[in-house]
Amino acid sequence: MSPPYEQKFPALSAFFGGWFHQDWPIEGPDDVAVVDRFVSESDPELVDAVRLEFDRLLALGLDEAAMRSAVWYGFGCGYTPEGSGRTMTEWVRSIRHRLA
Repeated sequence: MSPPYEQKFPALSAFFGGWFHQDWPIEGPDDVAVVDRFVSESDPELVDAVRLEFDRLLALGLDEAAMRSAVWYGFGCGYTPEGSGRTMTEWVRSIRHRLA
């Protein structure tokens, strides 16, 4: 059995669990604002680590169900992108693009 996502991707686990927890709206009015706040308030080395782990996660080629499971259950994310008309995979890609 492979290690849990939080062990394979510690920076992503910290990012999703810390910025997109169940009360994520206290971090910003929308997901874009939360990502921007993360970038402005975090150490550049952490931002780089998150960016690299997003690349590794996306390189796994997970289907939508597996990506949703990884982000919600593996990383403890409380945000639901489907409410804004995006799939979890689309949302994850949009965050990675925003970190570019």
